[in-house]
Amino acid sequence: MLVKEYKSKKLVEYLRDGMKVCIVFVHGLGDTFMFYPVFMKLQKLFPNVQFTFYTENGQDEWFGSTSRNEADYDIVFEIAFYCCEGIRPYVTKAEYCCKSEIGITFTPDMELSYTPQTVASPLVAVHFNSTCRPAQVGCNERVAKLVWNGINQAGYIPIETHFIHNYSNSKNVKFSFVTNNVRDCKCRMESLIGLIQHCRGFVGVASGPFCIAMSLFPKKVLLLKNSHDIKCFYKWQDSALSMDINRGYDDGVFAHWLDRIK
Repeated sequence: MLVKEYKSKKLVEYLRDGMKVCIVFVHGLGDTFMFYPVFMKLQKLFPNVQFTFYTENGQDEWFGSTSRNEADYDIVFEIAFYCCEGIRPYVTKAEYCCKSEIGITFTPDMELSYTPQTVASPLVAVHFNSTCRPAQVGCNERVAKLVWNGINQAGYIPIETHFIHNYSNSKNVKFSFVTNNVRDCKCRMESLIGLIQHCRGFVGVASGPFCIAMSLFPKKVLLLKNSHDIKCFYKWQDSALSMDINRGYDDGVFAHWLDRIK
């Protein structure tokens, strides 16, 4: 049975012990995060009801969505989650939903009580330029594009960590394929450190961002080696890896490396 009208009877009035119930919530991700604590409260209030949460926002793996097929459940409830911005006195969507559709009192534990599982950062810091020695240290556009695409193809998000500072070299132009970058942001040391600190790893040439990455997580650094070996910069730090940009490129190197580091 499908229920999507609650004027005469609220959701909780249908519930009985032993029921298999599907809550259908076909709204955006923000609304889903606001509503999910309400769903969790329903599970606590009715422990003998088997609830399933179904969403169609493209992030089904987060919420265990399976099927909304009515034949699989005793009841399927479709939630409207009405817009109520502008109502006075102020009432949130979740609060209004509890009153108008669910039939329970909205309480503080139903606001921000769902914390997403922690995941490793999808960002990978990259840097292709050298300020003082671009020819000997910098990375050419062909290899840089292979690096950028390789990170994308591995399922991660490359972000160029090149800030424009007082000693910037005019030769260090942004490559056309670089879509995520901080060149328009104010150059501040804490911004650069904070950015790299929140990345999964670092891939780049021997530059300022490389030195910061080595200080933060040398085991998650992949040096794009040009004319100078990593031991020219760090004699004892052999945990970092390097790839000679003048000797070709292995398509699988980034997928393997990025999946291995944590």
